[in-house]
Amino acid sequence: MKKILLILIPVIILGVGVGLAMTGIINVPGLSPKAKAKAKSAQLYTEGKDPKLATATPKKTEPIPPKKATPPPAKVEVAAIETKPEVGQKKLAKLWNEMESTALQALTKDWKDPELASVLLKMDPAKVAELLTKVDAKRASSLSREMQKQASLVPRETGV
Repeated sequence: MKKILLILIPVIILGVGVGLAMTGIINVPGLSPKAKAKAKSAQLYTEGKDPKLATATPKKTEPIPPKKATPPPAKVEVAAIETKPEVGQKKLAKLWNEMESTALQALTKDWKDPELASVLLKMDPAKVAELLTKVDAKRASSLSREMQKQASLVPRETGV
């Protein structure tokens, strides 16, 4: 009789525990239904608090993905890159057309005349005239000559 009690009592306690976990009364990971366990635990923690807060669900946090190993940057041969200064000059001219002439004057103060003239040739003529009136007369003259020289260059046609 003692042997039966020693075997039967733990089995009954274990069966009651599993039954409570399966119904969601006790929260046991892997056995408890998720919705009931969450509702039950939320109810336990919100007793005596504002009912509006009792319905709030906590935000789920997504795990941070592991950092992927980045491959080393590909080596690019210098000969494979083709630069087109005309494209950069056009974009810069478009930007400078939107600036005030006083700010543009301060910006171009350190530019060399040939570089500046190539951008000024692609700008709005009214804006260029406004800039040339703001700069020193000697520099305006030098820039005008450089612009004339660059404007008179005609690109060669390549016979392919």
